[in-house]
Amino acid sequence: MATLVSVITLVITGQRLTPTKVFMLICLIGLLRLTICMHLAYGWQETYEAYDLLGRIEEFLRLENLPSSCLVQAPNGTSNTDERFLGNSLAYQQGKRLGVFEPDKMKDLNKPMTLRVLRLTKKQNKREDEFILQDIDFTAESGSLKVITGPVGSGKCTLLSAIAGEVPLTGGTISCKGTLVYAPQIAWMFSGTIREITLFGEPYDEPKYTRIIEACALTEDIQHFPDCDQTVVGERGEVLSGGQRVRVSLARAVYADADIYLLDDPLSAVDFKVSQHIFEKCMKGLLGHKTRVLASHQENHIREADKMIV
Repeated sequence: MATLVSVITLVITGQRLTPTKVFMLICLIGLLRLTICMHLAYGWQETYEAYDLLGRIEEFLRLENLPSSCLVQAPNGTSNTDERFLGNSLAYQQGKRLGVFEPDKMKDLNKPMTLRVLRLTKKQNKREDEFILQDIDFTAESGSLKVITGPVGSGKCTLLSAIAGEVPLTGGTISCKGTLVYAPQIAWMFSGTIREITLFGEPYDEPKYTRIIEACALTEDIQHFPDCDQTVVGERGEVLSGGQRVRVSLARAVYADADIYLLDDPLSAVDFKVSQHIFEKCMKGLLGHKTRVLASHQENHIREADKMIV
């Protein structure tokens, strides 16, 4: 339409149409079409996307920092019931002011504890009158298996995330003695080989690595890949299935050789046979002497627990 209007204007104004004029006119109209219809339009689109992206980055950077005082980690050889150790915790400082914190009434103080949760409380971010977690108290003795169960949306994942320090708390304190590993329900992957993801920067110990791969039921899966455990899985583990991603994530957690394991229902993504193999060989075998807190709905796992938390 622009070319047609321009040619008609030239004819009406008595201008002579020569090949040079027509060629230059068509070139000019083409440049204007490219600039206005494409560059300008895409420029507005990119500007809007950049504005939206910067808004999300700003919203993230303005989030409150996770309070470091909620997670108190005892040094090696320090008792969890030591006054000096408890004095650093958030609940202790609040309790001294309110007069409600009573360490003498805590259960099983003589047992070697590696994890203690005291009056853990988490409210909805936008609904201050609704609680996700409210006054949660439990302890995990060294080498014990605690199973957390409950209906969907009851706060199991939030509880484990809070213990791992991944979510801000409204109140309470978490005391742990030793190193802690958290395996979330949605397995986290990065672009690399299966071995690199499992080792996660740790030195390669072939006997240990082989035992863990077998205990996590990954031996047959790895053998089916063209490059075995040197296969690059791609970003977010694109080459792996959902169950394989969960098992690789579990193998990475086990290889870290921590003292406390927080396992967010890692066996729900695998079939019953594989689930039994992992539970027997990994959670009761390799991790049998570790402190394990497992979120699970499976009744056969609950029966094996030292204590069940509902």
